[in-house]
Amino acid sequence: MEKYFKILYELIIIALSINGFILLVKMPFQILRFILDILFGSIKRREEKRIKEKKDKAGKEFENEIVNIIRILPCCEKLLANCYLKKGITKKGEAKVTEVDIIVFTKKCLIVIETKHFSGNIKRDIDDRKLIFESENGGSRESQNPIKQNHGHISFIKRIIGKKIPIVSLIVFSNKANISTLNNNERDVFICKKNSLEETIEKILIQNNKEIDISVLNKAYEKLSKSNGRVTEQDKKEHLKYAQKKANNE
Repeated sequence: MEKYFKILYELIIIALSINGFILLVKMPFQILRFILDILFGSIKRREEKRIKEKKDKAGKEFENEIVNIIRILPCCEKLLANCYLKKGITKKGEAKVTEVDIIVFTKKCLIVIETKHFSGNIKRDIDDRKLIFESENGGSRESQNPIKQNHGHISFIKRIIGKKIPIVSLIVFSNKANISTLNNNERDVFICKKNSLEETIEKILIQNNKEIDISVLNKAYEKLSKSNGRVTEQDKKEHLKYAQKKANNE
């Protein structure tokens, strides 16, 4: 879309430069070009905003699909989705907040899920801090490594509920993603696509075969629910602003 704006922009510049149109006579060319820069900059920003909103909507819909699949599984005792956890207070007095996509409470362990609605080839960068996403049209972009991201989520969950309950990290990609290069050697980290989600959860439960006392599980749920409830709408807005700023700098 951007290249079409550029072509149109250049055509207008050429048209206004030929034969000394009235606007060109009355207005210095530099000023006219400045106005056109503002106009097409505004169009470009609106288009970028539209694309971002479309991606955000698709990501949220994908997360809801995963929630709906898990919610009806026999192993799912309780579930928290789109869960905000307050990590503390900054030096400026602002809340430190992290957002967890899904927390699944089973009798064997907690499964902390990060969903990623990406398509195309996905691979790790050299230092493993980010993932590189290569789209089918040849474009590529970088994003925070969700494995590292989920490690951070789990560390804050442990702060709230302690370390008595085993916690497993699960990264779920859309079926259009090629994750064949995302090798993982960590025992408590699993990576899968949507179409193998149930099978992967079965593997997690087989690996964690010791049952948790239901009262301990309920207490953990209550603590996390309470922490989620303490996060205000302003806290969420600040967290969203921070996340967007961080994404823009990647």
